[in-house]
Amino acid sequence: MNAIIGLAPENMKFTIYGGLGDLPHFNPDIDVDEGPAPVRGLRTQLKEADGVLLCTPEYGNGVPGVLKNALDWLVSTTEFMNKPTAVISASPTPMGGDKAHASLLLTLKTMLRL
Repeated sequence: MNAIIGLAPENMKFTIYGGLGDLPHFNPDIDVDEGPAPVRGLRTQLKEADGVLLCTPEYGNGVPGVLKNALDWLVSTTEFMNKPTAVISASPTPMGGDKAHASLLLTLKTMLRL
């Protein structure tokens, strides 16, 4: 992710979301109004973004739980609608994180309504 940011044109601004560990476990019972404060922060940052770059390692042949949890908080909202989104994954295995990549795309297709 840092390499991509470093290669981007100077007029592109990147904001890295650093609150994955602050999000409560997804629970639709507490997703009322705008949701808990950390969830509101995630949704606001995403809403204000012109585009999204998701970068994930592969963990246990899939997406790490904290990233999936963040996406679960966004599934029923519209922050990703019509938002340009790119996905990259990484793994020390020769497959380069292909299972995490596929898993992430599956979730995003639901959210982007593709």
